[in-house]
Amino acid sequence: MKMTNQRLCNAFIFNTSTKSKFFAFEIITVRECESKNGGTEFREIKTASEFLDEHDALDEPFYRVRGLYRKQRTAPNNPTEFAVIAEFPRVEQAKSFLEDLTGEKIWVHYY
Repeated sequence: MKMTNQRLCNAFIFNTSTKSKFFAFEIITVRECESKNGGTEFREIKTASEFLDEHDALDEPFYRVRGLYRKQRTAPNNPTEFAVIAEFPRVEQAKSFLEDLTGEKIWVHYY
């Protein structure tokens, strides 16, 4: 599938609100792909080579916003717990959503 107007974006945004349970937010590029076991799976795209390798992509990438919890409720060597908050077809929409959510201007660089 040939991509149109989509961009690679993996952004980290600190949350300045001390009342929120989230200390930060992420915008992550995600793509639905064919699974090696049959069916489909959603893959987080982290590198440019993964982004450009679209041979098993079923649709255009989309952008997932997730919140990272302020208090780490897991063991120290485990990743921070998070909650998926929303998904958007365009990175600009995810950025605008986080600006509305945090009340802060956000600068996101993407390729």
